[in-house]
Amino acid sequence: MKILILSTCGRSGEAEDTSRLNLYLASLKKHVVPYFETKVILLNTCNSNQKTIQRVRDFGLEDVVDVRSIDMMELPQRSLEYWHTLNWYPRVPLNMNMLFDYAKRNNCFEAEWIFHVDTDLEYLDNFKDNLAKIHPLTTINSKVVITLAGDTFPHTFGYVNDQYILGDPPRINLYDEEEDFSKLANVRNIIKKTYTRNQGYEDKFVFHVQQQKNRNDFFGMSRETVMQHTFNWSHASFQVETDKELKNIWDDMSPNKFLLSLSQDKGSLVHELLQSGHLEISRVTLRVSRDMTLHHGPGWSTVDMAVQSDWDFRNISKVSLEENYTEFKNIWVNDYEV
Repeated sequence: MKILILSTCGRSGEAEDTSRLNLYLASLKKHVVPYFETKVILLNTCNSNQKTIQRVRDFGLEDVVDVRSIDMMELPQRSLEYWHTLNWYPRVPLNMNMLFDYAKRNNCFEAEWIFHVDTDLEYLDNFKDNLAKIHPLTTINSKVVITLAGDTFPHTFGYVNDQYILGDPPRINLYDEEEDFSKLANVRNIIKKTYTRNQGYEDKFVFHVQQQKNRNDFFGMSRETVMQHTFNWSHASFQVETDKELKNIWDDMSPNKFLLSLSQDKGSLVHELLQSGHLEISRVTLRVSRDMTLHHGPGWSTVDMAVQSDWDFRNISKVSLEENYTEFKNIWVNDYEV
């Protein structure tokens, strides 16, 4: 079986850092390449390619991993110039859409399965077994996607440091002789969380709509799915102020300090489309962090862009490398020496 993997590495316009690629390459070498005819297109957004290409060679993956910079993606000059006007955040979904479009333009390089895989991710030893068991589903429906569980966010209100989460309504058990039937069984309760840091709400009262999305760090499609459908992995947001008619209605009905947020992260639009059933695509959802891959990321964040104060992907990846990939230690060990 041939598979195509599409990935992006690096921090836009900055120096290469191979320590953030070691776990991806080591686990690819150990858990994927021996079992499948594999082609990887690795888009490198750093300001050079030399160290990345050399690290691929160090792992003996030069015939598997094709390292590309953006000017190697055969884009029209106008598109290339547009890409360079953007910072890293809007580039994330744009790169993902581009990689799938590039694969489609090349008939997916004859691969039977096409995956998007973040490089702050580790391929697991059950990658082969899971794909082998899922692949026969294409005999029932040629259009199949593989997703990972997770990435759901409830309705919330936010104000300064406080977040008010809409929890589930109480469940009534008709078999419980002491059940309290006075409970409001269809009314959601509030769960309050207070953060040590301001969440950016300032003096606004913010409402976030419930969100469900497909994880973008690992997403697989049969070739028939890629060739017949085009998904949009873009971020998606909406502000009432962008539509004059809606803004006039809003101003008449709401106080100035109330803000309604209708923001969907990348993968939300894809989830909505898949869940609708209109595309007749079969979906297999695997356990998060247990099946096929383990997402450690955001692995390209540093102290100036940290998800949490104790987050350090270099240390996290080093632990796994020391536990599971000592056969490649001569390749990665120098990246972690102080």
